[in-house]
Amino acid sequence: MRNEKLNHYQKVLLLLLLSSCCLIIACNEIKTKNKEIIKSIQFESQNLTKNKIELAIQPLAFSDTSTLNWIKQNIENYYQFNVKILPNIPLPKQAYYKPRNRYRADTIIRFLRHNKPKKIQYIIGFTANDISTTKNEYPDFGIMGLGFVPGPSCVVSTYRLKTSDDNLLKERIAKVVLHEIGHNLGLPHCTNHCFMHAAEASIKQVDAEPLDLCKECKKNINFLE
Repeated sequence: MRNEKLNHYQKVLLLLLLSSCCLIIACNEIKTKNKEIIKSIQFESQNLTKNKIELAIQPLAFSDTSTLNWIKQNIENYYQFNVKILPNIPLPKQAYYKPRNRYRADTIIRFLRHNKPKKIQYIIGFTANDISTTKNEYPDFGIMGLGFVPGPSCVVSTYRLKTSDDNLLKERIAKVVLHEIGHNLGLPHCTNHCFMHAAEASIKQVDAEPLDLCKECKKNINFLE
């Protein structure tokens, strides 16, 4: 009888030991799984940051840092890009058009495309100098901005955006900058109420449009998806 009781206690003790071992193993497995989940979330978060589009603002004979930061803020807020402001450089000499004392925008965007930092997907040149391009019957037509459609580079000038109203000037700059980046992303001119509407060199048209893309344009570039 005594041996039977002893055997019974031994069995109970063995079961308790086995249960404790199983519990420890289960806890370790949960901790391991939790660590794996945390690592997975961190990895996905890092990938989201890494996969963000990188855009650079290239000042061209332009040193107004407050305006450059305003542009940076608008691009980041609207397109959700990572934006970097590059050091100020002179306008490319080969772009200068002496007869009109202005710079050829088509030459500038080719220059920017060629000199774009490797890790940057898009680059926008920004200047206060007058810029131009060939348009229809006009060999040298003054413009506010120009960009590849699609492509990696564009340029914007404040020369035709001038106004004594600082708030209006900032709004004009934001619209033209976002417009040219829209071209780089593949958007053509739009006929809707949208900042991709063709301004046709009219500042009144720029002022009339909202600081936003229309639904159709957003759909065409899978906006913020």
